[in-house]
Amino acid sequence: MRRPVIFFLSWRQLKFTTYVFIILVIVIFVYRIGWELARQVFYPLWPRVIVIDPGHGGIDGGANCPGFLEKEINLAIALKLRQELEQQGVKVIMTREDDKALQDEAKRYTSRHRQDLTSRIEIIENYRPDLFVSIHVNANPRRPQTSGPMVFYNRRIPAAAQLATLVQQKLNEAAVEEGGKPHQARPAEYYLLRHSSYPGLIIETGFMTNTRERELLKQEAYQKRLAEQIAAGIYAYFLQQDIPVPEPTATKTTLAADGPGLQVYFPTADGEKLVAVSLPGEVKTWAQPHNSKELVRLLVEQLLAGPPQQGLEPVFVLDTRLLGVEIDNGIAVLNFSTAAVPTAGGSCQEQLALWALTETVCSIPGINGVKVLINGQERETFGKHLDLTRVLTPIKPKLKVAIVIDDLAGSNRGLEEMLALRRPLTLAIMPKLELTRPTAEKVHRLGYQVFLHLPMEPEKGKKSWLGPGAVTADMTPAQVRQTVLEDLADVPYASGMNNHMGSKITRRKDLMYEVLRVAKEKNLIYLDSRTTEDTVVPVLARELNMTVLERSVFLDDINSVTAIKKQIRELARVCRQNGEAIAIGHVGVTGPNLAKALREMVPWLEEQGIELVYVADLWSERSRR
Repeated sequence: MRRPVIFFLSWRQLKFTTYVFIILVIVIFVYRIGWELARQVFYPLWPRVIVIDPGHGGIDGGANCPGFLEKEINLAIALKLRQELEQQGVKVIMTREDDKALQDEAKRYTSRHRQDLTSRIEIIENYRPDLFVSIHVNANPRRPQTSGPMVFYNRRIPAAAQLATLVQQKLNEAAVEEGGKPHQARPAEYYLLRHSSYPGLIIETGFMTNTRERELLKQEAYQKRLAEQIAAGIYAYFLQQDIPVPEPTATKTTLAADGPGLQVYFPTADGEKLVAVSLPGEVKTWAQPHNSKELVRLLVEQLLAGPPQQGLEPVFVLDTRLLGVEIDNGIAVLNFSTAAVPTAGGSCQEQLALWALTETVCSIPGINGVKVLINGQERETFGKHLDLTRVLTPIKPKLKVAIVIDDLAGSNRGLEEMLALRRPLTLAIMPKLELTRPTAEKVHRLGYQVFLHLPMEPEKGKKSWLGPGAVTADMTPAQVRQTVLEDLADVPYASGMNNHMGSKITRRKDLMYEVLRVAKEKNLIYLDSRTTEDTVVPVLARELNMTVLERSVFLDDINSVTAIKKQIRELARVCRQNGEAIAIGHVGVTGPNLAKALREMVPWLEEQGIELVYVADLWSERSRR
C-alpha cells in the first residue's frame, strides 16, 4: 500500500502564494467596481429590454400621401431609436428591421391585419420587455393644420401613464423648436396596447397631413431628433422621476335623476378635448333615466348628425347609420352600418370617434360601457388601430374597483403572478420584517401603490401572530402613535395604511384616534379593513373631519379558486350598486389561488364596464365630494 504524497510549502513560498492571492482578489474587486462604474456611466440602462415596433410594413403601407410612405418613416425613426437605446446598454428587440409585413400576405385584408397585430403582440409577450414602443405617423385630413407628436398609453397598466407623460414632454420640446404644437399624453384603446401585458406606447411622431411637418418627418436630422427625445423620455422613466400626470381634458357632466338635460360630446377642431352640447329643450321633457335604450339611440343619432355649432368637428361620416341598440347589464351594445368604420384619417380620426361615442353614451345613468358591432358582427379593430374586441369605458370610468393585497413581506407567495396581471393593485406591506423594505422598493419601482399593513391586536388569537410593529390593547395612546410612526418609517413610499387583523383595536376610540390622527397629519389614506362590525373608524373620521375608506368584500376567506371567483362576482354587484367598491385579498397561503382567480376574472370585470383603480383614486374622488 502506497502512502499519499504530502507537499509542504516553505514559509517564503507560503508568503508569496498569499500575496498573489490577495493581489488577485484586489484586481478582481477593482475590476468589478470599475466595470460597475463604467456601466453606470456608459451603459446606464443595462440590462433593460425594450421592444421597438415600427408600425405597418410590407403590403401595409400605413397612412400615405404622395411622396410619403408611413411605413418607411416609421422604420427610419425606429432604427435611429434602436441606436440611441443600445448606446445606453438596452437590449433592443425589433418587430421588423426592413420593409416586411408580419402576416401572411396571401390572406384577405381583415385576416391579414389581425394576424399582423397578433404577431407584434406575440413578439412583445415572448420577450417580456420592460416596455415597448410602437412608432407611427398620424393624419388628420379634416384639419390639415394639426401638428405635433402625440403619445398614447393603456391607462389600465401601472406606470404607463408616467412613461407616456415623460416621453410626451420630451417630444414636445422637439415639436416646439420646429413650430409644432405640444400635446398631453392620452389614454387610448389601441388594439396593440389593450392586448399587451407590458407598459407600452403608441407614438404618433407627427401629422403627414400637415405640409410643414410632413417635410420635417422626411429629414434624417429631425428623425434623429425625435429618436433622441424618445430615448431621453425612456431614460427619465427608468430614473423613476415622480412627474405628476395631468388628467385628460374631457368636460364631463352626467344626467341627474329628474332629467334636466341631455348632452352630446364633440371634439374641438384641434382634437384636444371634448365639448358637451346640450340638446334642445323639448327633448329634455321626456328624457328620463329609465328610458335608457331610447336615450342611447337619441344621443347616438345626434352624434351621427354632427355638431350644431362651429368650432366642433363631426366624428362619423354622414352615411353612417345606427342599426340597433341593446342594453346588457349596463353595457350599451351599438350596431352600426359599415360606413361607421373610418377609411381615412388614421388613428387620429378613429380615436376621436370612439372617444366622443363613449363619453356621450356613458353620460346616461346606468350605462357604464359601450360595445360596438358593425352590421351585427364583432370586429377586431375600428379602422386599423383601435380595439373593438372589448368594452369601451369612459376616460374617467363610472364603475371603479380597488383591489388591496395584504400581508406582503410576511410571505410573498402569489405576488409575482398578481404583478403579471399588469393592473392597478394597492399592495399592503407588513412592517419590520426582513423583506419589508426590498418588497416596498420593488413594487414602487414597478409603479404600484404601497400601503403600510398595520398589525393590530384581534379579539381572538395570540399577539405573537401579529409580528413586529403591532398596536396592542395594553399600549397607551402615546405608544400607539409612536408605533405607527415607526412602522411608517419602515415601509418606504407608503401612501396609506390599513389594519392587519385588529378587531380588538378598531373598536377602541382612544387608540384608533391616534392612528387616524397620524394619517391625517401626514395626509395618508386610511382604509378600514372592517375586521369587526363594531369599528369606531367612521365615527372618529367624522370627528377629525377626514376621509376614510372601508373594505367592501374579502376575496379569499375560502382558499379555492371557485370561491374566490364567486367573491369577485359579489364585488362587481356591490360596485354596480354603489359605483365603487374595495376588495381585500392576500399573498401567502391563498396567494396562488387568488392570483389564478384574478387572472381569469379581471377581463370579466372589465367587460362589465368596471375599471381597476388604486385606492388613492377612490380616496381622491371621495375627498372632493
